[in-house]
Amino acid sequence: PLFAYGKTIHDQCPRRSHFEDGDFVTEFGSKEAAMGYCLYKMGCKGPATYNNCPIAKFNEGTSWPVEAGHPCLGCSEPDFWDKMSPFYKEI
Repeated sequence: PLFAYGKTIHDQCPRRSHFEDGDFVTEFGSKEAAMGYCLYKMGCKGPATYNNCPIAKFNEGTSWPVEAGHPCLGCSEPDFWDKMSPFYKEI
């Protein structure tokens, strides 16, 4: 359904403004990571993943991987294990 899969994670990401500004995390645990910069250079697959994770979140709306500081793995995409690997490399 389009309400869940009509937009990319990237389109809805709260870190999107950092992507537009060129502010990226390049190392886990860094100052940039603590400031909530974009995870694209850490391998985030959000630009190629259609889902509503930023809106629905996980665990009854508590959080989701990007909010917790981990790049999107694209797990809702068909064949993501093969298509989105390696997970920590830019797409």
